[in-house]
Parts: sequence; structure tokens; C-alpha cells
Amino acid sequence: MKKMKLAVFFAALVSVLSFSSCLDTNSESAYDGVPLVTVTGDDFLGYKLYADGGGILVPTVANMKQFGDWSKVKRAQVAFKHLDENLPEPSENAVYNVSIVSVAPLHGGADMIDTARDVEARDTLYNNQDPVIDLGAVGIYKGYITFTPQFNYNPSAPYYFNMSYEGEGKDGIDLENKKLTLTFHYDNGTEDFYNPVNDVYCSFPFAPELYRKFSDVGSDSINVVLRAVSDRNLENPNYLEKTVKMAVKDFRAPSYGY
Repeated sequence: MKKMKLAVFFAALVSVLSFSSCLDTNSESAYDGVPLVTVTGDDFLGYKLYADGGGILVPTVANMKQFGDWSKVKRAQVAFKHLDENLPEPSENAVYNVSIVSVAPLHGGADMIDTARDVEARDTLYNNQDPVIDLGAVGIYKGYITFTPQFNYNPSAPYYFNMSYEGEGKDGIDLENKKLTLTFHYDNGTEDFYNPVNDVYCSFPFAPELYRKFSDVGSDSINVVLRAVSDRNLENPNYLEKTVKMAVKDFRAPSYGY
């Protein structure tokens, strides 16, 4: 079967490694925090960066422009310095005026795929996936699921990250048991390779229908099962899984701009 072109990433790992090196070579006083953030706004409205776990960072447009085009960046890891001497009490909606000093976009970002509806995409995703060694830490906040997979990769070939769910049912949207199963797909080719990579942040936005479906059944929280194949036996694959509890309100991302 012809292989579809889904979400593709080439040597983007360099951005994460460069970001870490930049922070390591600076003194500790060069930044006040290094959060994962969801980016909202634009050059006209200004920007607000919603930090995972709480807090809203507000840099100037001129500061953001120093790091290139943000029009397609929704999730990133940033290092920042506070601009105000007096800081508000920490809370989910506390606002901090900051200067961004380093930035690295997160991997992933493509829309989740409902494979019950898109059969062609399902065939591509499940027939061309490579093993994942570990899914790492998993977090869910304000419209995104973020995790740190470990995998082997061939640096001379493109690699693909995608996320899917299998419609309504026990391997997808399980309303009866208040559970959502998501499958992380990684594809780097058919050859075996042994260049292990870990501590790479992947982040995917939730499909809008998920909030509607789970809120309609009156759920305040659900269990999310994140899984990925752990071997090359694609006819009868083994999966590694991580389960986390999330608030249904966290299916929703921050509104655009203000």
C-alpha cells in the first residue's frame, strides 16, 4: 500500500540538543525558569505563553521576533527572565512579564487522527511504525498531552510522529468506563538501528470532539491510556502503556490571543 505523508520531522532533534547546550553554558542567573508552554497570540495581538502547571508568561512582540516566526509554533520549551521585581503570588492564572532568552519548539503538534474514520491513515500508521522503548513522563494540561519517549533512530532518514485514537470503543473513546486510549506512532524506516534517543518532548493537541463527548456524559475526570508498539511484530504487536488521570476541562486549549 502507498505510504501516506503524515506528520514528518527530519533532524529536529538538533533543536532540543542545542537548546540544552545553550542553557548549560550560561550561568544559572541567565534565566529564572524553563517551563513547557502553550503559545497563543500573534505579532498584532501580542503573545501569552501558558506554562504547564500554571502561570502565564507575557513577553514583548519584539522579544518574540528575536527567535523567528511563531505563527506555526503552538508548544515550546522556553527559558525566561522576569522583568518585574515584585511578582504575583503563584497561581494558575498569575501573569508574569518576562524576557525570553532561549526557545525550542516541541516535537509532534499534528492533529490527532481518528482511525475509525480515516482507514487509509490507519493502514499507514499501523503498518509502518517502529518500536518505542519507553514513553517517559506523561503530562496533560490545557489541551495537550506531552510525554518524553525513548526510541532508536536513523539520523539519515526522516522520522514521523503521529497520535491516533480508534473512534468510540474500548481502544478509543470509552465513555462507559470514562477512559480514552491514544496510540503514539513512530516511523523511521524498516531497518534496525541502534542510536538511542531520550528526553525528547512530544506534544499533541486533543481533538475537539473529545471534550464534547466526555463532558456530555458528566465526567469531571477520566483515565488516559497512552500506548506505543514495543516490537516489530506488527501482525500481533505488543504495546507498552502509561495511564494518567486528567481533568476533562484540560481537553480545552487556551483561547487564541486574549
